[in-house]
Amino acid sequence: MKLQLNRYQDNLWRYANLFPEDYYNLGWSARLSANLRIDLFAKAFNYVVHTVELMHSVLLGDAKSGFYFEETDENQSVFEVISCSFDECQQDMERFTKRPFDLSHEWPIRARLYHLSDDSFILLIVFHHICIDGVTGLDFFSMLESVYNQLDADGNYPNLEIPSWEDSIHRMENGQRALSLIDLNNWRKTLSNEPLELFFPDVNNSTSYTVNFEMFELGESLMSRINHIARQNGVTAFIVILAAWMIVLSRFTGRKGIFVENSINMRTTKSKNLVGFFVNNIPLSVDFSNLVMVKDVFSVLAQQWKTLRTLRHYTWPELLSFLKRENPLNDLGRVNVGINFAGWSNSFNLSLSNVDCRFFRRLDHSSSLDLFLDVEPTKTGFSRINYHPIFSIEQIQMLIESLRTVLEVFVSDIERPLSSISMMPEEKQKQIMQSYENKLDSLPSVKESINDRFERLAALNPNKIAIVYDGSKMTYLTLSIQVNRNANCLRLVYQSHFHYELPLGEPIGIYTNNKCLAIIWMLSILKAGGAYVILDSSYPLERIAFLVQDYGIHCVLTDDKCAIGEKLPKDLFYIDIYNTEKAENNCPRIHPSSLAYIISTSGTTGHPKGVPIRHEQVLELVQSGVFVSDADQCVLQFASLCFDASVWEIFFTLLHGSTLVIATEEQRLDMNKLQDLLIEQQVTIALFPPAILPNFPHIAIPSLKKIWVAGETASRKEIDYWQTQCSVFNGYGPTETTVCASACQFDLETPSNDIGLPLPAVTCYVLDENQNMVPDFVCGELYIGGPQVASGYINRPEQNSVKFIPNPFATEKDYRLKRNLFLYRSGDIVSRLPNGHLLFHGRTDFQVKIHGFRIESGEIESILNQHPMILQCVVQVQTISNDKVLVAYILPKEESANLSELELKAYLLDYLPSYMIPTKWVFVTGFPMTVNGKIDLKSLPAPSLNEEFVEVDVVKATSVEERLLESIASEVLRMKQISVTTDLFDLGLTSIQVMMIVSGASSLGLELSASAFYRYRTIREIAKHKDASICFWHHEDNDKPIAVIVCGDTYFAPDYIQLADKLSDKYSVLVLESYHEYLLGNATTDWEQVLEAYLSIMQKALDGRAPQLLSGFCLGGEMALGMASLLEKQSIRPDLLLIDSFVNRDKGLPIAMDYPGTSEIVNARRQEETNRLLQTQKLSSYEGDICIILANRFTTERMQLNDEALVAARRQFEENPVEWKRLYPQSSIEWRNAIHWDILKNL
Repeated sequence: MKLQLNRYQDNLWRYANLFPEDYYNLGWSARLSANLRIDLFAKAFNYVVHTVELMHSVLLGDAKSGFYFEETDENQSVFEVISCSFDECQQDMERFTKRPFDLSHEWPIRARLYHLSDDSFILLIVFHHICIDGVTGLDFFSMLESVYNQLDADGNYPNLEIPSWEDSIHRMENGQRALSLIDLNNWRKTLSNEPLELFFPDVNNSTSYTVNFEMFELGESLMSRINHIARQNGVTAFIVILAAWMIVLSRFTGRKGIFVENSINMRTTKSKNLVGFFVNNIPLSVDFSNLVMVKDVFSVLAQQWKTLRTLRHYTWPELLSFLKRENPLNDLGRVNVGINFAGWSNSFNLSLSNVDCRFFRRLDHSSSLDLFLDVEPTKTGFSRINYHPIFSIEQIQMLIESLRTVLEVFVSDIERPLSSISMMPEEKQKQIMQSYENKLDSLPSVKESINDRFERLAALNPNKIAIVYDGSKMTYLTLSIQVNRNANCLRLVYQSHFHYELPLGEPIGIYTNNKCLAIIWMLSILKAGGAYVILDSSYPLERIAFLVQDYGIHCVLTDDKCAIGEKLPKDLFYIDIYNTEKAENNCPRIHPSSLAYIISTSGTTGHPKGVPIRHEQVLELVQSGVFVSDADQCVLQFASLCFDASVWEIFFTLLHGSTLVIATEEQRLDMNKLQDLLIEQQVTIALFPPAILPNFPHIAIPSLKKIWVAGETASRKEIDYWQTQCSVFNGYGPTETTVCASACQFDLETPSNDIGLPLPAVTCYVLDENQNMVPDFVCGELYIGGPQVASGYINRPEQNSVKFIPNPFATEKDYRLKRNLFLYRSGDIVSRLPNGHLLFHGRTDFQVKIHGFRIESGEIESILNQHPMILQCVVQVQTISNDKVLVAYILPKEESANLSELELKAYLLDYLPSYMIPTKWVFVTGFPMTVNGKIDLKSLPAPSLNEEFVEVDVVKATSVEERLLESIASEVLRMKQISVTTDLFDLGLTSIQVMMIVSGASSLGLELSASAFYRYRTIREIAKHKDASICFWHHEDNDKPIAVIVCGDTYFAPDYIQLADKLSDKYSVLVLESYHEYLLGNATTDWEQVLEAYLSIMQKALDGRAPQLLSGFCLGGEMALGMASLLEKQSIRPDLLLIDSFVNRDKGLPIAMDYPGTSEIVNARRQEETNRLLQTQKLSSYEGDICIILANRFTTERMQLNDEALVAARRQFEENPVEWKRLYPQSSIEWRNAIHWDILKNL
């Protein structure tokens, strides 16, 4: 008897071939007590299998005529008993479950009963998913239980009432209603705002379908309250849990629009004991942008669920077909997160006579979804999260904890604003607050000023070298004497000029190019009771004038009187107090709370913002000991003095009694001279901006013990190198937090974006956009508190109210001691790891929306910086031709001069969605730097658009062909003139530009082959070989077997280059260029004649040798198959590697690529050639080995299709793997997570 597949089984089977062979194997297992009667159980099992038609049937038919199950008379052995130990049982269960079903010959069920050494049993039943689902499982095991118990009672088989398969399918189909225009428009609106797929932070890279799982219970109390709140609001418990799950996903991914796949039971009410797959998976969605309260989410989901129930008969591919989804970013409409609310462990809760039976475990280990939540509608809410290896178990446990937390909020207050919900449990928040309270309690109190500590150390070590600068050295005693003299002199001169004493905390400017003098003046100003302000000589007059007015500066120390009026405002009091005579000590005692310095940070208004820092804050930093902790160090002073890293270098060193080695400007700019300084002065500690390291010579510096990087994320490659020489540390901190807020030491496993743990005088909170604490692994904005945080910007009340906010997590003790009461809002996106370390992910102000997708440029930079051939990169969003695009600036390693845009795009596609791949690429030899040692983003070069380039050494054309070709190539490449001996590809020639040149030359009567460009590369050689063959070697090696690439419709470059390079490891690679090149000079477009011509060309090139491998992509693979068939008739049987080729191609679908930048005439010609060729295409027989690599994601990219053609294209995609196996059963199929046009990059 034939059982036609229902539409959901048919949909499952069509897509089954996209996944591994054991993907749909479902295993249920149970523990059974020793008094199980084996003979009766075997009879009961076989009786149910033979009674349920589907269970003793094989799957037949094909994609065109339809698939169906047909009952078989043969008595297959699907139940067996094995005696073994428990460990042996576990190992065999895995193997038994993973063994693929061959449904064309096997029944879709098999079972093993393991008889263990203690006489107990484990039962394992493995189903193919096409014959089972959660509800079917309940029915199947109910029948099994009924038969066993009846046999045990009286030895008779009960009559099992099983509904008619045909009648049930008919009732299901009759319930379907047509899609309305309103339905379609609602779906279009839903799918237009966000990509369907969710992308998670801090996850690993994996393409495996294998899943792990974590089981948990929501708990009886929580489930009871969930059911209660659901009834109160007229929804189901499923809606409540779904709403919580979607909020958790939204917070975890930072996405407002969330899509979650859901399984809908399609059975009718008269379907008890109807065994089969009757589940339809359709996504539910929520956009949290406009939802305010918890109950709003319930309402939206309930309404959507009601709508979906009316459309439940349509499969997701059918809905996408109706909607004409042509967005290549979501070609298959992939939803990668799901939820199910149905019993499954329960379904194995057999109640057998006199037998104790308990559910053991499930053994289904595959899923196309990255994350799937299973919740059972039981008293305890038994649940399981299935997850791909991209997640760690700690991340999954965080999701579980967050789900519970959100559900607790739901059941306590449905009027609660969504913005007030934190995913972090309240108890954990209290733990964090208490830990910070304890940390601040343990801080030693600061009872001295910077100068008090300096003078104390100078007195202890008067002859110790304090400063080394430009060949000169100064001891602590000399420095202390000079500082005291300067301070006293300053106070006297100040009083003499202004007629009042220097007020405490009075800002005084420093303007000098002599860094040693500047540092002496810094200490002198602090000793005198003032606060220093560095006025950099590179600043324009307007900027300095603004700082002077904004900070209230009246006095400037300078040794450059010539700058007054040009660089410095005239109306200030200028003093030069170097080498002053001894003056009477008239300096006051400085309280630790006094202002020490004002440092400027850039402002969004175009004006700098002044950050005032107190003595006690500098000393809190110094006491942390993270940079210098003793007097035996020799520390490099590299940073510009207007950059707060200089505070770190100077005060950590001088306030620990160590030696400060100041780099001159010449040494700062010349890395070789800087390295000489480090070696000569035996520097032990150095701090560098990460942008400097790629330019620093990789030569050992024996004295160097520590390298610190700060300011930006460092290159992992530089970290790895310097770790072989010394310890490497990362420091992070906004200016507003006194230089450094957190730090870590790198090890081999530390991510380059790890910014470590908060310093002792710092508290760090990772908060969402509503200032709720977020759990570990979830990205949020970093808010920084503690004694090191500045009091605010000078004269910026509006910005202070935004950037310095009251601390909502301050404890009662904090309020009592007036500490940790304000948080600085850093604007940095971070996540926290369970060990407390923070990972930096970018800036909130670098997060932009391009073409509807939210993009964080820092995430792209982080991945590019891990590329082994990149020293450093910057990714920016720029507006080009009124369109926002991503621009990547790449600083490659010296040996990576040939690093290509194509290679980097392919690399990024392994980690990021395609909408996050930069459009423009700029390769640079270095980055412009600000005076603070950071990359000057405003000075980056604009990406090339229409610039004209000119070569220096030009060899001019001599022949007519050369002149014609040079003229066209110059126009295409936008160059004034090209040397005929220059490699065109070194000038950036692309495959599209090759086609433009070929087309242009053809219009002027010069017929060229595109393959000649890749073979001969210069204008002179291309012109010389203008009549060259379409056949050429890419990697010729006479010692290797031969592989032939048949290009088909697409051209060799750039599409096939990666494949050719991979094949060249084992083969000598011969290329047969696109048939468009062959057809240029040949009238025939007959399939067989073209194959014979290609075979003849190939064999002539091989000169009697036989190829071992033929390969091709798409139509090229189909041509390779045809050529292999012809070779087989000559008793030559090469292996075949066919990449996303189609075995039963729908000749009505468009196939030729639309090459951007190529004329419409050329495109039309190629389209016509392809369609004429396909009309005569014939299927070829072949007995040799065939390996087929297929893309698992459907796409309509490069195809303009109406509704009918779209359905046909999808059908062709779905049927292709089945047809390959049917027509060529010896073939093997491998899958790649890619679309058709990208698969050559994913081999």
